[in-house]
Amino acid sequence: MEYLNAALEDGDAAVFLSALRNVAESRGIGNLASHSKLNREHTYRILSVRGNPQLKSLSALLNALDLRLAVEPKPQCKRRVVHNSRKVSLEKLLEAKRIL
Repeated sequence: MEYLNAALEDGDAAVFLSALRNVAESRGIGNLASHSKLNREHTYRILSVRGNPQLKSLSALLNALDLRLAVEPKPQCKRRVVHNSRKVSLEKLLEAKRIL
């Protein structure tokens, strides 16, 4: 699960699908296909390099792996604004304003 989460955090769908394919291969794609109620050829196709599964298919595969999708808020990060053609953290701008 941590492997798939790390791949998902990369932000590139191809990286996540590659990781999912690795997990599926380790468990047997034919076995996964039968548990997900997807046919084997379709399962191979959506896990291919050119795969682009619909949410329904992705959910079925994850369910067969005893996993699920979840939505959670992003970790808090410092806001950034563009100032003088450079990205500067909002805190630095506010600090600079206080000095002036």
